[in-house]
Amino acid sequence: MVNESSLAFTEDENKIRKRWLFFSIGLPNLILVCSMFFNLIFAMLSSDYMKLFWTFLVFLALMVSVYINYYCAYKNPGTKLLFLMIVGSSLSLLILPINLFDKEILDSMESSLIFSLMMFGMAFFNVALLYYSYKLRQINKKMKARKMERLAVVH
Repeated sequence: MVNESSLAFTEDENKIRKRWLFFSIGLPNLILVCSMFFNLIFAMLSSDYMKLFWTFLVFLALMVSVYINYYCAYKNPGTKLLFLMIVGSSLSLLILPINLFDKEILDSMESSLIFSLMMFGMAFFNVALLYYSYKLRQINKKMKARKMERLAVVH
């Protein structure tokens, strides 16, 4: 018979889950919240109430997406959203080298150092998100198998 402890996550699985949370929710939202904060300050200083309204809507959409992301992949161990994240990160990594040669992007950057740091940061972020999404998907698949096994034994 399958006991209750077989449905608990191991210490290594919990580390992967926490790192996935950081790379999928924590880091991107920290950057977005900081940019929205500066957007709000600029909108208030310039009395641009439409910009305030749109910033508020983006913030609400961000909160909804954080909840969906957290619930579907972390709280309720699912695999479909994680698969989409794996595909998205892979596509982003494939498109990243194309951006290296985009004339408009190069012209808009003030220095090649800033551009290089941005590209390196984006590549690192996408590789980390790809890796941890893949690992979390494996963990969630195992958890679903454990739950199905437990249901089969109980019934």
